[in-house]
Amino acid sequence: AELRRSTAIFINLKGLALNYSGCNDPIVIRRVDNALRKMQQIIQQNQGYLRQFCVDDKGTVLIVVFGVPPFTWENNAVRAVKTAMEVKDMLNGIHIQHGIGIATGDVYVGSVGSHVRHEHAVVGDTVNTAARLSNKVPANSIWVEENTHALAKTTIQFRWVKELKVKGKNKLIQVYHPEGLSRNSALSTHKQLLGRQKELKEFSIAVFKLKEFLKKNSLQGPQKPSSRLKSRTRTSMGIGSINARMKRREYLRKSQSVSMQPGSRVDRRFKPSKV
Repeated sequence: AELRRSTAIFINLKGLALNYSGCNDPIVIRRVDNALRKMQQIIQQNQGYLRQFCVDDKGTVLIVVFGVPPFTWENNAVRAVKTAMEVKDMLNGIHIQHGIGIATGDVYVGSVGSHVRHEHAVVGDTVNTAARLSNKVPANSIWVEENTHALAKTTIQFRWVKELKVKGKNKLIQVYHPEGLSRNSALSTHKQLLGRQKELKEFSIAVFKLKEFLKKNSLQGPQKPSSRLKSRTRTSMGIGSINARMKRREYLRKSQSVSMQPGSRVDRRFKPSKV
């Protein structure tokens, strides 16, 4: 178990009342199944953790968390808001009334229960805040509190809604509504790499030295020799080999003629002795 800074999403399916007479209606059950499968696909694409799908006195609720195992990212808040907007568009397309609340903060992540029965849980004030926002938000809308807004405002455009008093909070919280992706988000490709300061410094020095080396030696890459140069090379190599063979033959001819002369070293070696 551990404390993690995460972003929680509560998706309240207000248009599907499974806790009342709707639980026996096959049409309602099929609509819930269809909506749940599509929401799971969106959550999986954005690498979120589907914490729970529950039906209680508050309605039919789907709980999603970003920033807990097995997935965690530097931009958990951005991914959470993006997921909520995609879920909102999908639910509007299949005509299911809903309300979505998002909050960011420290949560407890770990097993809850005993050896008889336990489960992997994500609990804390952040989860409670997201649940209360999903209950107070107007139909087919998304409310985000100030922590999520501060982390995602460079990528997503928000509209301030109002100050809201929620249960368990002494102070009023600032509520925002996401309008869409920011214009600068599509152009900002540079992402800051967290940590690795030593490695980044060594890499920068190595790149600088490589640039200086290339500049000093004016390396422009290998160049292919021209056909004219190739023919000259082949011709010169051919002439050189012919001259070498002629010189060897001349040397052998001279050495043989010298060895056959009277008084030469070879001649004295094989000269017959006197009887």
